[in-house]
Amino acid sequence: MFTKRSFTLLAAGCVLSTVAATASAAPELVTFNISSGSLVLGGNFGGNSPSPQPGTTFSVGYSGTIAAEVDSVAHTIRFRGGSNIAAGLQPANVEPRNDFTPGFQPGNYGRSGTVDFAGNPLDGAEAIRGLVLDVENADTGATIPYSPSTGQFSNSNTGILIDAGRADYRVGGILFNQADLFGPGFASNGALTPSTLISDGVTETLTLRIQSGALTHTVVQANDSSVTFTGTLTATRAIPEPASIGMCALGAIGVLARRRRRD
Repeated sequence: MFTKRSFTLLAAGCVLSTVAATASAAPELVTFNISSGSLVLGGNFGGNSPSPQPGTTFSVGYSGTIAAEVDSVAHTIRFRGGSNIAAGLQPANVEPRNDFTPGFQPGNYGRSGTVDFAGNPLDGAEAIRGLVLDVENADTGATIPYSPSTGQFSNSNTGILIDAGRADYRVGGILFNQADLFGPGFASNGALTPSTLISDGVTETLTLRIQSGALTHTVVQANDSSVTFTGTLTATRAIPEPASIGMCALGAIGVLARRRRRD
């Protein structure tokens, strides 16, 4: 005979099995969807400090995803690569065009300034396009602990890479060319404000603080130009309900229904 005590024992078993399943499931590879945030571009152009092109700023919003390995039992996070952090477009077109010929077209960032060319200072312009960033641990084999109470974790073992992007540029009216921004290296993250990973049981929110080192490229002289990124990205993911909870609940309801029919 199925009694109230039997139902209680079944429920307790569900809880224990769910706890065990949760413990065995960690760590978990997860994908956070970027919901808000922007990054400010810094660095040099042609060896000098540039200015934003007319109608633009050095800040732009980002969208896409951030990939991470999260262990909710050990309270650690690891960035193994595979994020897709895509830069938005400026409100005004930037120069030169995307085939680096004279003219204006959409771009992620636009910079202008003086470039030293064979000893002569010439005005120059640079358009950064197709920019996609990734975030990784400096040591991809290590995990980063986060606080169970505040969710805070240090940025010191994280950094930024460029997965895709190019710089179309002109120097005066004599040099038009393009530089590939992909693969110049790993830029350490020096942001002092901790990043956070916080869960309310339904949604997990990753707030990533970024203050990257320089990633270099060449316009006239070797590595005379660079980009840095500073800002905050917020990304979320829905926490899936453990399957064991749903299965246990259905089983308990079914048993209870049979008991009522018999009564």
